[in-house]
Amino acid sequence: MGTPTFVNREATDSAALENSVNNLEGLHINQNWLTAPTPKSDRDVLIHLYNATNGRNWKSKTNWKSNKPISQWYGVITDSSGRLIKLNLGDNQLTGTIPAVLGNLKNLGALWLDYNQLKGTIPLALDNLNNLKRLDLSENQLMGTIPATLFRAS
Repeated sequence: MGTPTFVNREATDSAALENSVNNLEGLHINQNWLTAPTPKSDRDVLIHLYNATNGRNWKSKTNWKSNKPISQWYGVITDSSGRLIKLNLGDNQLTGTIPAVLGNLKNLGALWLDYNQLKGTIPLALDNLNNLKRLDLSENQLMGTIPATLFRAS
């Protein structure tokens, strides 16, 4: 991506701005009038996925939306710090569309959503999953083009 352009101190291309600061290690913005979206926690993203894909009717949903750590939720594998690294909800009767908010799961290395009834397109936001090594969306009802960014070299 190119360098973002600023007009009245706002980025005209927020995606370009986001991609241009991926290696930022510090940001000091006190005494300004700035707003930014609040990053979603892994738990929030998983709850959004549950709601968006008719979780009440999933085949297996042990502990989903409970107060238990997400490491105890069906299909969820976390690292030692509790961050989601693998999500396996294959053949689990998910319906609806794949929510773009999955792109917020920055530590996710593997995602299995195969053998469900998911429709629509593959969200471009999955490009944000820089650690993603395995993605299985087979045997759904997806259409459109596969985002080229999913083919990036590692």
